[in-house]
Amino acid sequence: MKFWFSIIFKNERKRLLIGLFWSFFTMLSGVGLLALSGWLITATALAGIAIGAGLIVKLDMYMPGSGIRYFALSRTIGRYIERLYNHDTILRLIATYRVTIFNALSRRPLHDVRQTSDSEWLSRLTSDLDALDSILIRYTIPTLATGLLLGVVSLFLCFIWFEFGVVFIIASTLAWLLLILFSIRQTKSAASQAISHLNHTRETLISHLKGAFVLNSQHLMSHHSGDTTRALSLFEQHHNNLQKRIARIQVVTDSIFAIALVATLYASLWAVNHHIIEGPTAIMLALLFVGVAELLQTTPEQFSTWGKTDYASKRLSTLASESNVSNNTDIAAISEVRCTVSNHPHIPASALRNISFNLIDTTPFLITGRSGSGKSTLAKLMFKLVPLDKSNASVMINNISVQNISSDSLYRHCAYLEQTSSLLSGSLYYNLTLGLESIEDSRVFDVLSLVELQAWADSLPEGLNTWLGEGGAKVSGGQARRICLARLLLRNPELIVLDEPFNGLDSAMAERIFMRILPWLTARKSIVLLHEVPLFIEQQSIDYHSLNVDLSAA
Repeated sequence: MKFWFSIIFKNERKRLLIGLFWSFFTMLSGVGLLALSGWLITATALAGIAIGAGLIVKLDMYMPGSGIRYFALSRTIGRYIERLYNHDTILRLIATYRVTIFNALSRRPLHDVRQTSDSEWLSRLTSDLDALDSILIRYTIPTLATGLLLGVVSLFLCFIWFEFGVVFIIASTLAWLLLILFSIRQTKSAASQAISHLNHTRETLISHLKGAFVLNSQHLMSHHSGDTTRALSLFEQHHNNLQKRIARIQVVTDSIFAIALVATLYASLWAVNHHIIEGPTAIMLALLFVGVAELLQTTPEQFSTWGKTDYASKRLSTLASESNVSNNTDIAAISEVRCTVSNHPHIPASALRNISFNLIDTTPFLITGRSGSGKSTLAKLMFKLVPLDKSNASVMINNISVQNISSDSLYRHCAYLEQTSSLLSGSLYYNLTLGLESIEDSRVFDVLSLVELQAWADSLPEGLNTWLGEGGAKVSGGQARRICLARLLLRNPELIVLDEPFNGLDSAMAERIFMRILPWLTARKSIVLLHEVPLFIEQQSIDYHSLNVDLSAA
């Protein structure tokens, strides 16, 4: 957790100190209220007994009474301010953590990001991130405030009874530190296992919900539900194991402090008998110990989440501390694209011959091959969606390896339409114009006309502002494909790669759209991945270059 602690002390040092003051102030007021109340009650009782015996007794009730009212009021106010201020600090800190993580993610290669499932990212960016608030609210502020309180109380006790004060500071500090270490040691492994299985259970549940329709249609729901139930049961076992450990630690802690309270009472009465302190002071010492003990008894519960926080912090710190300093080259206008692949595991033909091409002009370049021949892998190599350094491949843009080109520069000059149509949860206009600072509606409709979606857009209830559903759930596959294509047409990349751009479209529509966008393609370098060269391209004598990546190709 060192990385995250350093962020707290670097970015929120002032707020940490202010929050520490209010936490300490609240603790001190609570302990002071309990101790002073015990002293006044005992003194009043003894005074009443003395008066009943016919003795003359003088007791000033105004000063301790005022002190009690002060401590009661200060504890209430201090607790309110401390909760408000420290929780505001937590929100600020979590925001800082998010910025740190998202900055690291933006520099991370896409192929690394895609190797992690969506449910795993959900766990990291929600539950793992939320677990980091314990660093401040459980381990930093309360711990430092408790240490300060032990020091102040011990100093106060030294003025009343020096020997007792020395013994108190040594015994309480030792017990407090040992309790922290013991709690962490006993719960860390169980807490880590619990959070690990919680993440696994979350992944299983998300997978179950995503595949519910398919599972139902194929009569597999009950089978998969069994896997989900077992995952939940396993998580429950680990969670119960953690709670049992915490309960055992709490029993031991309560027993030790009960024995210590008896020892404190005995020592106080002994001191009264030897005229070292007075009776009310003895009760005050006992209640003072009770107040401190109540704070220390929360230690097992306070540090029971250490394993969870440690598990989360390690996963996130690995992510946040990674940087890709080698990918720092920017490119200007794209003049040449060269690619050479040999013996790549996902491009079968490369085991028999080098797969290579050199793109220097704006003539459309068609890469053809059957399903599984590796066309998409070639495209992903160009856009760093699969690791280039772990394959026998070289992709150069302007004689610079794409591995050394910054992602920001690469995606500013190049664009890629994947096989899968990816729509965001938003309106049609949002999906089309995301990232474009200013664009007129007429331009949007012109592009929609190119992909034969203008009439459909006009018929929508709210036109361009119509919501497309979660992930584009309200549109058909063919419509989603054309929306993704239109999104690229609104931009001005120097290199465009289209992977099966007409998936989900009939051949007649594919021909019409291709002929409409052909001027846009020939205005830049373009690569189109297809199963085979469409017949209409041959019939209309369209100029193109081609590369076949099938095993059977010469």
